[in-house]
Amino acid sequence: MLDTPNWFELKSIPNLISLCRLVLIPYLAYLISVDNWPLATGLAVLLGFSDFVDGWVARRFNMKTELGALLDPLIDRIFISAVLVAMLWSDVISVWILTSIIGRDFLLLVVNSIRGNELAVNVVYVGKMGTWFLFVSFALLFMNQLFTSISFAGFGSAAIVWSVIIYWLAGWHYLRDAVKR
Repeated sequence: MLDTPNWFELKSIPNLISLCRLVLIPYLAYLISVDNWPLATGLAVLLGFSDFVDGWVARRFNMKTELGALLDPLIDRIFISAVLVAMLWSDVISVWILTSIIGRDFLLLVVNSIRGNELAVNVVYVGKMGTWFLFVSFALLFMNQLFTSISFAGFGSAAIVWSVIIYWLAGWHYLRDAVKR
């Protein structure tokens, strides 16, 4: 548990990368909401790559921290929520997609809070797959907006539905774990 923040951990390279990602998320949401798809796509790719890099650097150079274990999945949730809200605003997705994904995260937050559990969860493979599928479906939906002459809508729609299913399967696992703790 992260009772007292170790501010030295903020200075680790992976955590600084995560914090940069956090700072850029509102700008990404803004770019999506004003339909600036070229810049939004470029920034989303950069943020997705930085998500990979911070984890790789932490593992490769033994720079894992408790703060990083909390920050990385939290920033992923903020990224996902911001992108979904902005895409809803731009009529790219429907409200059921937004509510089903954010609803799962909210449910887990409430259950963990009521049970007095730590907010940091042990990330499982299906959870990583759910997040990965969401990122892939975002990429397909972005491409549909970016390249209007080629339709990625069918692929993006199918990917987002699969993402919701996998995201909820992971949520079920996390919920079961939260109730056991």
